[in-house]
Amino acid sequence: MSESFTTKSSQISTLILSNSAKIKVFAVNLADISIPSETELRHFLTADELLRGKLFGNKIESQKFFLRRIWLRQLLSNELKLSPTSIKIAYSKNHKPFLQHSHQTNFTDTNNSTKTDAKLDFNVASRDNFAVCAISYQGAVGIDIDYKELVICNAELPTHLLHPQEQNALLQLNPKERAILFARIWTAKEALFKRTGEGITEHMASANCLSAALHPTSQTSSYCYFEIASRFTVCVSKNSPELS
Repeated sequence: MSESFTTKSSQISTLILSNSAKIKVFAVNLADISIPSETELRHFLTADELLRGKLFGNKIESQKFFLRRIWLRQLLSNELKLSPTSIKIAYSKNHKPFLQHSHQTNFTDTNNSTKTDAKLDFNVASRDNFAVCAISYQGAVGIDIDYKELVICNAELPTHLLHPQEQNALLQLNPKERAILFARIWTAKEALFKRTGEGITEHMASANCLSAALHPTSQTSSYCYFEIASRFTVCVSKNSPELS
């Protein structure tokens, strides 16, 4: 399922990975978006974002930053029914983005009853030309994307960031199986600590994501996995296992 957002120069075709009433998950291939004009950048982005984007030493990375921010602001604008530049995004001390003011909006839950005064939380991630975004109305949310297979030998395992059970499971596998499982474990850890706002920390070893990684289609997990373009694994960390 997909939807499009119109800019002056192009349409941004967004892949909808999940569209439940309480958590929505989106993905986009930045390579499919036309490079915006200076006028269009000023229309969608704040002065601070324009400055941040221009600080990249690499022009390609600068353009990717601008495209990700335009896409994010269009998603939030669509949810909040506000103009893109009127949405105030701030950051925690560990760089977790959040809405500076508590925006109120209506949404319909799975029982088709309208809820109000729901506080929106969101999180974003990117890898290569793909960007993903999770939008939650049921508490904090985190998201991560990485390659479907993260090739790593036993000697290279970041043991200081892995739970003992995760380490033991990875050590028992052949290289291909280990690459797949490690990618699921790592994206789950990243998503979890992005949700809590802690970022990458030595405390990551205390989080055991093995069960979620071994059962990626479980409906009772606090994690949910998606696959993009047959190359990438996406993991969402949420407060509740409900995500359809």
